[in-house]
Amino acid sequence: MVSALGRIGSKKKTQLSTLRSYVKKFKCTFESLNIQPTSYDLNRPTDCKKFFDHPDTGKMWVLKSCKNGEGSKGAGISVIDNLRPTRQEWGDCEQNAFNYVAQEYIEHPLLLKQRKFDMRAYLFVASTNPYVVYFNPGYIRRSLAMYKPTSTEKDDVLTNYHVQMNRDDFKPEDAMWSFPQFIEYLQEEGLCEACGDIEIQLAKISRLVFDAGKEYYKRFPGSFQIVGLDFMMDKYLNVYFIEGNV
Repeated sequence: MVSALGRIGSKKKTQLSTLRSYVKKFKCTFESLNIQPTSYDLNRPTDCKKFFDHPDTGKMWVLKSCKNGEGSKGAGISVIDNLRPTRQEWGDCEQNAFNYVAQEYIEHPLLLKQRKFDMRAYLFVASTNPYVVYFNPGYIRRSLAMYKPTSTEKDDVLTNYHVQMNRDDFKPEDAMWSFPQFIEYLQEEGLCEACGDIEIQLAKISRLVFDAGKEYYKRFPGSFQIVGLDFMMDKYLNVYFIEGNV
């Protein structure tokens, strides 16, 4: 039986609200932890207005659809560098009118051979009653397009495997690296002195994400779940949680 850990792998807006609510018990805001790019639930008027308080230009944003059937394999995702067209259409910020989450684009990502990447880590929830949870750092999903800092084209900015498979130069070994291969590359290039800290950051953030949804999980004897958690890094080796997937 598969357990219903919906708060981890649910729609992006639910993930965001769950994390925000959870950290209040520690008398801080989720944003103050700096473990996710600045995000806004555009269904909520307060978030929507804060989002549109930003200048039209100067930042890039990822818009992620929360509509059914979208939000995976690159569907319903766009990158924008000008808020004006979006503001003209949705700037009134009516409740539940704009079913998207906006997430700030990481401007200075860490690159692998001049290409963007993200990390898919895993939580294996072997038991929910009692909880028995295992963490694995997973693997690296690497874009095959040379990084273009100002591009908003999906083929340039998205790193997921499904998008890469559609390229003429697609090779599985180029698009997907093992985690040890990733660490070895960083060490060879002199990009990190304490590379083990990367896995520690991944594990700590994954624990927080899991704990945030605990009170909502349906727990059945004999149930289990595998949860994929997506992360990115900037060139300063900071790890950022992007989203969860079940």
